[in-house]
Amino acid sequence: MIFVVSFIGAVVASFCCVVGERYILNESFLAGRSRCNYCRKNVRLIDLIPVISYALLRGKSHCCRKKIPTDYVCIELLVSVSWAIAYAKWGISTESIGYAVLTCLLSIITITDLRAMIIPNKILGCFFLFFVLFYWSTNQLSIGRFVDSLFMFLFFLCIVFFQKEGIGGGDIKLFILLTFILGLYEGMLILLFSCMFALIIGLLMKKRRGQPFIFGPMIAFVTVGSTLCEMVLVKTIFPFWFL
Repeated sequence: MIFVVSFIGAVVASFCCVVGERYILNESFLAGRSRCNYCRKNVRLIDLIPVISYALLRGKSHCCRKKIPTDYVCIELLVSVSWAIAYAKWGISTESIGYAVLTCLLSIITITDLRAMIIPNKILGCFFLFFVLFYWSTNQLSIGRFVDSLFMFLFFLCIVFFQKEGIGGGDIKLFILLTFILGLYEGMLILLFSCMFALIIGLLMKKRRGQPFIFGPMIAFVTVGSTLCEMVLVKTIFPFWFL
């Protein structure tokens, strides 16, 4: 069963990549077949198998032999593995369902941020509405979630007031939404580690001050890892966060 869940996760991740791509192109993701990123020809159904098709095609499209973006297969692999771990950990439960939807959000915004350096308000709004209804239906919706989100908003408001240049508006909205979903402590820790990894990558890439930095994928990667680990390691290293 765990392999079935893993494969479904890869399929869903592949669909989320399509949603992100078509949002940027202002196309409907519900109609029309998948097309090549370069020559725009329809992709064969056999070439749409997540991860496997990429390996069989050796990373090149069948129609024009151009290189298939590696971020697709990376997202498919990460979501596939994370769904398998989530299923092994929680089984089929509200936690695993909520986590699955969260990975969909992170997959979409990763693509939109990589392709166009945007985290769309419409995407964030749709997922916010989903989680409000989801938590309400599972008796997990509380005023505390809104208060946590408000604290995160005020935190970023102070940062923006004193530092005009820095984190983008889309990233801020994403952090506020993640705080609503996961809680204030988790939101702050995701922010901390996202910034740490971003700093390391920025130094390795020799990014200069003021140069644009794609922060969304970093947030997504840290969120997936921290959610599955439940911050166990972080709670050990930084116990003062949880006093």
